[in-house]
Amino acid sequence: MESRRIITPDEYIEETEDVEALGNFGIPARTHYNRHHILFYRREWAEHSEARALRGRKSLIPRLDESVHNALHDNFREQNLHVPILGAQTLNLVNRLYEVGGNQFHSIDNLLSSIDKAATFTPNSTSRELAELAIHTIQLQIPYIRDGLLHPADLHIPPCNS
Repeated sequence: MESRRIITPDEYIEETEDVEALGNFGIPARTHYNRHHILFYRREWAEHSEARALRGRKSLIPRLDESVHNALHDNFREQNLHVPILGAQTLNLVNRLYEVGGNQFHSIDNLLSSIDKAATFTPNSTSRELAELAIHTIQLQIPYIRDGLLHPADLHIPPCNS
């Protein structure tokens, strides 16, 4: 099977947006927004109370421009990617370690740090591998979150390392 690359939010918008729909400075007019759960998909994350609690944190559910949100999920679905459910011990530790940040990006960084710290205390190698994969798939979302955020104040964050 041929591997396909994940396209950027800008590439997705270029492919899907009508030129007439562009607003000032060539930026697509953003009128529709979706709430994006960073920890997706719901089915997997709703099965365990610790996972459900972490997934439901408001600081981990940014409001994104609808086209960017769709691009994120289209690309992840195409690559068969999602944030894997963490092991029970790891989830418990992450819930205790995680702290809400001052903005969306600080919250994501705190989540990544919490998962990384929790994984170091997890004796099970499978749980550590799931944590590493979760960190990777969350990091892949950052460019979409940066480009699709509703609140402009959150955009004054240094660019992420893609």
